[in-house]
Amino acid sequence: MKRLRNGEALTTLITRWKNGLKVAIDCSLQEHMSDKEITMTAHQTLYSFAANLRSQNPLFLHLTGLHSDTRLHRALNATWQGFSNPALRASELLPYDIHPPQDVVYLSPDSENVLDSLDDRKVYVIGGLVDLCVMKSLTQFKATQLGLHTACLPVKEYMRVSSSSVHHINLPINLVVNMLISVNTGHSWPQALYEHFPKRKGYSVKLESLQTRGRASN
Repeated sequence: MKRLRNGEALTTLITRWKNGLKVAIDCSLQEHMSDKEITMTAHQTLYSFAANLRSQNPLFLHLTGLHSDTRLHRALNATWQGFSNPALRASELLPYDIHPPQDVVYLSPDSENVLDSLDDRKVYVIGGLVDLCVMKSLTQFKATQLGLHTACLPVKEYMRVSSSSVHHINLPINLVVNMLISVNTGHSWPQALYEHFPKRKGYSVKLESLQTRGRASN
């Protein structure tokens, strides 16, 4: 992760971000997490930015709803020395305060809307949340209360149950970011799911779907 600590590397990345697919990590969910989960969230956020830094077609990845002197802010500072770099896009404002609410799509495993393609005009929001106890519908409820559009990753469309032990589709932040990077780069959703979906969740990609394209043309 040394490159993330290099101010020049981050500044260069921000320049490349300007025209990238907009993805926000909502950091306003801290009250629902234990200290252990906060630390895990900080690490997953670090991994997300590291993956984006390595991408040839990076996302416009930014943090929202992040207030100073909060547990997550302190955990990010402790985990990531480059976090304080002024080039990094982090804001106390929420996604729908920064972007037009009609353009915001909150990603939630409990949404009935399937994200089958990406739209450069939209802002995709990932809940900055690690919930080891699985608080079902938390992000879906929040988005619905705010009148925001929601969508889920096309897991059920391109994957099948492969284990008797199937877990709730609640993915780590960095793996969702990895999938968005993959599809935004031109890979299909089945390819992105095959590469990044955790096998421990009890799903496997349908082999017949691996040729399906997942990127919208604008």
